[in-house]
Parts: sequence; C-alpha cells; structure tokens
Amino acid sequence: MVASAIFITDLTGKPLISRNYRGDIPLTSSIETFARYLLEVEEDVKTPVFHVDSAGEFVGREDV
Repeated sequence: MVASAIFITDLTGKPLISRNYRGDIPLTSSIETFARYLLEVEEDVKTPVFHVDSAGEFVGREDV
C-alpha cells in the first residue's frame, strides 16, 4: 500500500499540515470529504478506516 497524500487536521477536519506525494488524487475534494465525515458521522458509528469512492481514509486521534 502506498500513501498518495497525508493530512494532519484539527478536530473539525481543517488541514494544518498536508503533503501530496503522488499527485493522483484531488486534494480539495479529499479534504472536504474527510471533514464532512468528521462532522456528520456520529462518534459511535465512526470507524478508523473508511473508503470513499476509490480513496481510503484513516482517522487517528491523539488526546493531549
């Protein structure tokens, strides 16, 4: 498996740091999809890995 892009976001899905490695995914729509998932899906239903279209998304959370 290869990562096309990596985003570090705040809790609302706003990107703080991003890196596009391969340039094969539209970054704006990927960020919007991820942010929508964070805001619209209820906490008890969220999974750490989910797929939208052909892109796999990963949610990792660190509480400080």
